[in-house]
Amino acid sequence: MKKIIISVIVALVSLSATSAPKQPKWVKGAKNSVVKIVSYKEGKEYNQGQGFICNGNTVYTDLTFMTGADSIVTIDGKEIARSAELLTGANGMYEVAKFTINQDKKLTTLPLTSVAATVEQNVYILPYSTEKKIQPVETTVVNCVDVANGNKYYTLACHPDSSLFGCPVLDAGGGVIGIVQKCNTETDTCTYALDANFIDQIEIGAVSLVENAYKNIGIKKQLPEKIENALAYVFMMQQDLSTDEYGKLLDDYIAQFPNSADGYFNKGAFLINEADSTKHAYAVSLIEKSIELADSSTNELLCDYANLIYSTITSGNNVSVENWNLNFALEQIEKAIAIKNSPIYQRVKGNILYSLERYQESYNCYTELNKSELASTETYLLAYTISHQLEIGIEEQIALLDSAIAKSGTPTPLYAAQYIQERALLNERAGNNREAVVDLYRYEELLGSYNVNANFYYIREQLEIKAKMYELALKDIEHALTLEPDDIGYKLEQASLFVRVGEIDKALPLLQKLAEEEPEISDIHRLLGICYMRTNKTAAARKSLERAKSLGDTLVDQLLQQLD
Repeated sequence: MKKIIISVIVALVSLSATSAPKQPKWVKGAKNSVVKIVSYKEGKEYNQGQGFICNGNTVYTDLTFMTGADSIVTIDGKEIARSAELLTGANGMYEVAKFTINQDKKLTTLPLTSVAATVEQNVYILPYSTEKKIQPVETTVVNCVDVANGNKYYTLACHPDSSLFGCPVLDAGGGVIGIVQKCNTETDTCTYALDANFIDQIEIGAVSLVENAYKNIGIKKQLPEKIENALAYVFMMQQDLSTDEYGKLLDDYIAQFPNSADGYFNKGAFLINEADSTKHAYAVSLIEKSIELADSSTNELLCDYANLIYSTITSGNNVSVENWNLNFALEQIEKAIAIKNSPIYQRVKGNILYSLERYQESYNCYTELNKSELASTETYLLAYTISHQLEIGIEEQIALLDSAIAKSGTPTPLYAAQYIQERALLNERAGNNREAVVDLYRYEELLGSYNVNANFYYIREQLEIKAKMYELALKDIEHALTLEPDDIGYKLEQASLFVRVGEIDKALPLLQKLAEEEPEISDIHRLLGICYMRTNKTAAARKSLERAKSLGDTLVDQLLQQLD
């Protein structure tokens, strides 16, 4: 009987041993690579989740465990805590992220496989655990679809478990295939996993760090790996970060790209503009180091250096460094031009020379610049501004404004109206009265008649008289009166113009009424006298002219002689 019992127990033990799932060999060494993610916000615990260490000291995890946090800690199976150092990638669409932690001797990491899993393949989900023994979840791939860059999205046969979200999916050899994705544990019947290579391939680009996936995580972000993207990002963030934050960003750039001339120059320029005088000498040393490192871009940095000196001096900032003056700035830009002449360099040189009151040389720089593809409305206007300091003919000044207006494009933009008005004044001074009139009509067209006043129409009327464009002049003075109907000056001007063009029948009633309203204005009585003379009313003419003379008008003597 005893033998029978023993035989049964042995059989049961044997059956138990053969039915228990066999644990892969790699589990023991891999278990501490799965970590608990604990995020914090303002010193308080904010969220928890899972992730795993892969590719050295990089943690792959679900993005949602980190979103909104300002610090993150990982805890491995041995309950060793490590703080997150750098966020190195994030993707909001698939809600995955990766970050680095401090690498030490006790850190264990999982290998990333490059071989995708196939349908019906057995795979393992390794959970987070602090126990010595851990049993992975064995399951099967039931579906596999392609996602970006040839990576895969897997459907696994097992029912979803929230304690596995963010955990690794491994093949039989212990290579990481994917990461378990979040899903609805109540309605979903399968588990989903994203190819781990997708996370591995996430690169931070120039604009990545302003995306919500990055902005909503408070830990420090890694700069883009490509130097051109990192430099673009540094430039973009200048307006968005505080002075202290931007200074640290420049330090990060130098640390990541220690041989980049741009990093040292940007940090030096930052210290010149933002730091106190104790840092200025150090700032200059950084700039000088950048020029030494520049190689093929030496001329560009020399130009930037010259422009930095020029801008700080002309803006009134005091830089306590020897030789920080306009002559030193001129030396730098001339060095740049000696390496490679460029229209941009001519502009910087022109600005410096103008500030040094070397106007002819400055004008020459802009003349050369305006022969290049960089000629613009602004460059012609700067040349025009400099021309006022030189004995340059008015026709040459008009030509500069012609070019400035032409460069503004077609149709002429509103901002060019002021340049057209300026050209009208120059044309008047040059005796080009008809051209001046045309300009003032273009000016009115751009601004709209509702944006010009009565005085504008009076000024244009005066120009039209000079150009002998009397019909237009009559319309303009009439327009001025519609805007200011009680203005005596405009009324008198209209009457005077009627007299000039021989329309006495229109002038006479206007002047008679004005004489009643303003009996002390001699001009009214003189013009009234002329109207009477033109209509052969000698007595009335004499009376009006005598009245004008009594008011001090000396122009009527010759008219009175004509009546004798």
